[in-house]
Formats: sequence, structure tokens, C-alpha cells
Amino acid sequence: MSDSSNYIISFDSPRLGYGKVCLQNPYKSGIPSGITAIVGNNGSGKTTLGTILEKGRYAYGNRLSFAETVSKVKMLTFTDIHSLTGIDVQYYNQRLEATANEYVPTVGDLFKSKTESPIWHKLTETFRLNDILDKKINYLSSGELRKLLIINALCDRPDLLILDNPYIGLDAASRKEFDEAMLQLREEGISAVLLLCDYDDIPAYTNSLIELDNCVINLPIIGTAKIAKLINTKSFDPTILIIILYLSYVNP
Repeated sequence: MSDSSNYIISFDSPRLGYGKVCLQNPYKSGIPSGITAIVGNNGSGKTTLGTILEKGRYAYGNRLSFAETVSKVKMLTFTDIHSLTGIDVQYYNQRLEATANEYVPTVGDLFKSKTESPIWHKLTETFRLNDILDKKINYLSSGELRKLLIINALCDRPDLLILDNPYIGLDAASRKEFDEAMLQLREEGISAVLLLCDYDDIPAYTNSLIELDNCVINLPIIGTAKIAKLINTKSFDPTILIIILYLSYVNP
């Protein structure tokens, strides 16, 4: 059982819904403070739950209790990281002629007056993007783009940041950049929720884990050791099973 006193958001109603999706909440689950991973297959209801947390707390008969420290929730979706600029960044890749690249905005052009605020300077320093303003957006790595989106969201000072598919399309170097940014968030005392499909994507610094199974919300598993143990049971390589079955067939 999980201690609900640790929740910054409690799910009080037996069902939570948004749009045409209804999630079952038989265990009265909730979101603890820190970094929480919500894991489930495609169609399990992860994005719906994130949407409910951001803007559906009073819709469709939902009943959620928010801690006094949590009033503003922001959700970011990374299914199309290059939609940041409102243009097709992939079209403006580094192989284009210099004349074509002149039409691609810099970070400073894109965010304009926001870059003059003290919080922007603090966040870019925290996420190690100090010299980012004069870079053209198409020359940023996926990791830098993702951190830029997070900085943009944090400028609005949310109490909880929800990240949908944060690792999609990231190579190893960009993933490392993203994880460093998340650790910085935790050190700043900002809670975050990662919506993930794959157990192998759950980062080692995750404080709690909630499994979504066929739109059923389970209780959170709290503690890195318990989470690591669960991940080990879920990360069984199917090729090992094939080998075992083959050996049992040839050596009955």
C-alpha cells in the first residue's frame, strides 16, 4: 500500500475521464512529490491522465485534491519536437545553402522578450544553455531543443511539469542532456511526471512509478530500489525465452 499523505495530487473519484477516455481508479491513487514515471502501453490512458492533471481536474465529474504547493500544472508533448518554431525545422537542415538558412530564426528571434527575463537567464545557466541565443534553431540538438522547451514552460513557473514521450527520438548524448536537466529540476524542488511506454526508459533517478494497465490506475511504487526491482522483472529479453524453448525442443 502507498501512503496518500505523500501525494501532491490525490485522485479522489473512482473514475477519471477526459474526452472519450475513462480511467478506472479503484485504489485511490495519486502523484507523489519528486520525479514520477507513469508507464503503460499505447492506448493505456497515459496522455489522458496527463491532460486531466493539467486542465481536466474539474471536468467530467473528476475529483482531484491538490496540495497547497501545487496550483499550476504544465504539460509538454514531444511527439513532434520540431514544431517548436511553427516551421518545419527538418526542412531547414544543415545541408541547405547559407542563403536558405538565413530564413531560419535564432533562439533569440523565436523567444524575443522572454529571453530578457531574470528567470530565463537563471534557467539557461542551470541547463547549461548560456550561449544559446544566437544559435539558429536548426543547429540545436534534439536534447538542446527539448531543454529549450522545458525552459520555456518553466518561465511560466509551473508547480508540476508533465512530459509526454520525453525520450522519443533522442540519441544517447541527447538523452544524457535531458536527464541532466531533469536532475536539475529535482534539485530546484520542482516535481515532474514522465509519461512513458517502455520500462527501459524509466530513469534511475525516478522517485515513484505508476503503472497504467488497460486504463486502470495502479498505486504508485515509491523508492528507487523498489522501482529498479520491478524494471528488472519487466525487462526480460524475449530472445532468451526463444533459446530456452529451442533447447527444450532439441534436448527433451
